[in-house]
Amino acid sequence: MKRKLFFHCGIRSLVKFCIVVVLVCLFTGASEHLVIKGYCHCRSTNTAYGQSEINEEHKDQNNEPNLANNLFIAVNFSGAYLQNKDLSMKAFIATMFSGGHLQQANFSRSGFIMTDFSGAYLQGANLSGTIFRIADFSGARFSDVSLDGADLAFANLKGIHNWRQIRSIRNTNIYKVRNSPEGFIEWALEHGAVSISPSEQKQKLPSKKP
Repeated sequence: MKRKLFFHCGIRSLVKFCIVVVLVCLFTGASEHLVIKGYCHCRSTNTAYGQSEINEEHKDQNNEPNLANNLFIAVNFSGAYLQNKDLSMKAFIATMFSGGHLQQANFSRSGFIMTDFSGAYLQGANLSGTIFRIADFSGARFSDVSLDGADLAFANLKGIHNWRQIRSIRNTNIYKVRNSPEGFIEWALEHGAVSISPSEQKQKLPSKKP
């Protein structure tokens, strides 16, 4: 009986995970290439000032992170040097960018689910139109970042730096962000951010005509 119950629980978890992957693929069009690096294989590492821990299969011939794929699952980019890299129109699930050097990187119109940006250097990065769900930005640096139209619902903003120097935050969804610095929500709303639940957001999407 216990073995049967465990089997069904495992199947349900796998089905939920597959549904999330399909939704992200459909949203971003990221179905051309897949990078699957072990479900639930993320490790908690502190490499904010060290080298990245990207496996060999995710590096190119110059020993740099290979960003040619469109979907990344549980890949560890912690501490990676990704300044000025184009990471737009991609999907990242359970991926780690903790302590990453992401200055001037382009993340526009990408999708992130359960992604770790803690301690990341995001100065000048383009996050416009990007979806972040349950993302961890604790301790990240936000000076000169463009967040227009981004979705930060439920994101962890504990101890973020330079948030008053964010370049633009118009139409950015800050619904139920967690641990935000004192005054951040008021400041964001004054500068054009919004707070909309996912259900409300879905209702406001334009319907497709047959």
